Amino acid sequence: MVKLIVFVVFTGIATYLVLKNLGKLRQFSSEVSLEMSKVTWPTREEIVNCTILVCVTTVILTIITGLIDMVYTRLVGLIF
Repeated sequence: MVKLIVFVVFTGIATYLVLKNLGKLRQFSSEVSLEMSKVTWPTREEIVNCTILVCVTTVILTIITGLIDMVYTRLVGLIF
């Protein structure tokens, strides 16, 4: 019973806050829509090229990191 009362109270408070700020929410939503219309979105070709670049760079850096790790592992193995 107590949980139900707490739930009803919190639901009431949340509803009040939403209704109280409804004008601000509408203004925010319209401003977001306006700003999103100003965005210059990349073309599909640009997205594909950037994705390929990121994948290739990741593979190259992974190989370099693995080689450096292998060298350091062998050097530590020689020392100890």
